[in-house]
Amino acid sequence: MPRGAVRKGIAGLVVVLILACSLVASLVGSVHLFKVHNLAFGVVGSSPLVTAVDKKLSLNTIQYPNQSAVNQAIDQTNLYGALIPGKTSDTLILVPSASFIIQIELGPAFRAAATALHRQLVVQLSHPLPPDEPTGGVPGLVLLPLLIGGYLASVLLMKATGSATGIGRMATLVIYAFVGALLTDLIAGPLIGAYPDSQFWILWPIFALIMAAVAMVAAVLERALGVLGTVVVVILFIILGGASSGGGGIPLLPPFWHAIGPYLPPQNAVVLIRNTLSFDGNGTTHAYITLGIYVLVGVAFGAYFNWLRPQKPAEGAPAPGHAARRPGRSGVVPLVGALLVVAVMQCLFTVNYITAERNPVAHNLAFGEIGSSPLTAQVQKQMSLKTIQYPNQSALNTAFDQNKIYGALVSSSGTSTLILNGGASAYAGYPLTVNFENAAMQQNATLKLKTSNDPPSGDPFGVIPSIVLIALLVAGYVSSTVLMSATGTSTGPLRVALLVVFALVAGLLLDLISGAFAWGWPIHQFWPVWPIMALTVLVVALVASVLQKLLGAIGTLVTIIVVIQFGNPSSGGANGVPFLPTFWRDIGPYLPPRNALTAIHNTMYYNGNGITQSLVILGIYAVVFGVLSQLLGWYRTPRQPVTPETDLQAASVSIAGTAVV
Repeated sequence: MPRGAVRKGIAGLVVVLILACSLVASLVGSVHLFKVHNLAFGVVGSSPLVTAVDKKLSLNTIQYPNQSAVNQAIDQTNLYGALIPGKTSDTLILVPSASFIIQIELGPAFRAAATALHRQLVVQLSHPLPPDEPTGGVPGLVLLPLLIGGYLASVLLMKATGSATGIGRMATLVIYAFVGALLTDLIAGPLIGAYPDSQFWILWPIFALIMAAVAMVAAVLERALGVLGTVVVVILFIILGGASSGGGGIPLLPPFWHAIGPYLPPQNAVVLIRNTLSFDGNGTTHAYITLGIYVLVGVAFGAYFNWLRPQKPAEGAPAPGHAARRPGRSGVVPLVGALLVVAVMQCLFTVNYITAERNPVAHNLAFGEIGSSPLTAQVQKQMSLKTIQYPNQSALNTAFDQNKIYGALVSSSGTSTLILNGGASAYAGYPLTVNFENAAMQQNATLKLKTSNDPPSGDPFGVIPSIVLIALLVAGYVSSTVLMSATGTSTGPLRVALLVVFALVAGLLLDLISGAFAWGWPIHQFWPVWPIMALTVLVVALVASVLQKLLGAIGTLVTIIVVIQFGNPSSGGANGVPFLPTFWRDIGPYLPPRNALTAIHNTMYYNGNGITQSLVILGIYAVVFGVLSQLLGWYRTPRQPVTPETDLQAASVSIAGTAVV
């Protein structure tokens, strides 16, 4: 392998490392704490409950003359909750559609304050979430394919037409924005049922506006900065924009992300979709204006570059956009082919992520018991539990330490204690608590709440492992793609050696950023986590290299489909495997992402218990695909006619496809 190719490959791998580290740093920095900042909260009169809660949660209290004014403010999306004090009881109004996470913080905080102050508290819900969307995740899940579709359309059309801002190309982007928006709308609405069919027509132009805003500005940046524009778009719209989107609730964003979010498309897109679905379109003016400005800026600069600074073709090359204007099949096929690839990817992201994550319903959730209680039988009518009897508290604690159960009920002397496994799932504690509290209320039983194995303060909801997984998967297959572009071969001993070194360095850096710097897990777990992260990167890279050798450029697309489109949704994420639908639950054990997440999560928070099977499966992948890579390397791989621009675009396209997952 020529030295120049090796140097080029190493330079490409450095770019991948920088983007992967930026992705993890942004996502971990923006979402891992979920701490409320200046939460808009309405009050009629005054109450000691608000004062007590404000000491725990950062509330921005706003006075209203009566409940009617409060309800109007909620309808206008100005409040996340409100308290109406009364003579004998106080009424807490929660707004789940504004933010599910905020509501599960507000409710317990006010109930605890009411108990401490001996006040009766009545809870009312305004704008509740649909029963089949208990976490309010649809706006963020729909945003994912729209951002990816807009960005990929811009990049791939430039490759197909040779022009970044030609009139025909810009017009094609607008047309595809409506086509891609229609596809996402049809799949998410009528096909999957993520929202009522009555919302179909109003959401179609909104989706098209979001896609056009991303695509038009991406085209302008690509024209102004060349290949660097592709990287800038990824950093600006995907890494920074995705991290500051506020999908879980804007008040949960730290100050920096809260400050930049309103000026980037992702947060405005989330606001526009959420408020259209749940608040009759109220509170969307700023989002419409911001996204509209992005489209107008793209059109204006596109016209400027096209008419006043036309792109000069290289000597002997056809004029930019010539391929798109040539009559006949030869000019149309690349353009149509590029758009078909974008459409397929966009549809897969829409179908897979919405079906996997929209409605987390427990299936055989492992649940321990000491003794017997009618509460468990009552709860099993509402959610699927796989109950396991334990003889004593010691055996139960061992099960918690080995992450074998998500919760347990200990019944003794007429009192039941619900114990939640804090590190096992970011979501399981919510339905368990709600259903057991409701059962205790119906049976007039005494119920106490406790937690076990809580995650560290740097990751109170246990979401960092699933965030890091995304970066590991991206780093794996993008490193293989970049090396193939740089060296002209997808297999071979030296290439495998470079991938091994890259995997070790990537695992080390991502371990440092997500663990030591963010205090995401106990520091003594740093060294055990590193080789697991490195193994994950290496496995994905080797799978990609073999598929690229066998299928050529299509091998990269197949890798993305297998690892990102099917592997990541079936990993279980932060919620946990029992909350996946049947299809995703069944395919996960055979794919690298599920096994990587299990090994990383259990090593971080459960001292490596329950990771043997996952490590064996990852090891089998590494050995099998490593051997295949070496064997295939014996056969000559023709030199790929690639350029340095292709390297960075390949990395950027791949990261764009996963940064907002």
